[in-house]
Amino acid sequence: MYCSEDGCDVRGYSAWSLLDNFEWEHGYTMRFGLYYVDYADDLKRYAKDSAKWFKKFLERKEQATPLDLFNSIKKWWSALQMV
Repeated sequence: MYCSEDGCDVRGYSAWSLLDNFEWEHGYTMRFGLYYVDYADDLKRYAKDSAKWFKKFLERKEQATPLDLFNSIKKWWSALQMV
């Protein structure tokens, strides 16, 4: 990240997008987020496919540009539409 290269103290990252705002419309009737929470089994968390994709994206060795991110999300969205 450019922030770390510039000397900024970056200790964490929060995944958020404009699509997260749709949660407010659905309340607790739909599940959102990178992890599935099993309320019946002591709140165990299971990584969804989106969490695995996001992890791979962050582990990329080359510096990602905004265009790379856009193309990656576009590819993911197209695959989602086929399901």
